[in-house]
Amino acid sequence: MKVLLDLQGIQGAARYRGLGRYSLEFAAAVARRPEVSEATVLLNGGTGGPSLVQDRLLVAERIPQASVLVFEAPWPWTSGDWRDVS
Repeated sequence: MKVLLDLQGIQGAARYRGLGRYSLEFAAAVARRPEVSEATVLLNGGTGGPSLVQDRLLVAERIPQASVLVFEAPWPWTSGDWRDVS
């Protein structure tokens, strides 16, 4: 079974506690399951800089770096709706 784990939960102030720690340990546990043939981690590249490097290192302790994908969301975005800028 192939699994994609969205770990944006570790990309913030709670990286080492609460949701961040839970998300990371959950992902590591899922990746170790015998039913999982391939576990891929998804990180948000929009955080950029040293923070992204820290996040990659945190994940690397538990999941191989080749299995980490970083996406870049288009930002800032707007639909032209006034609620987007308020």
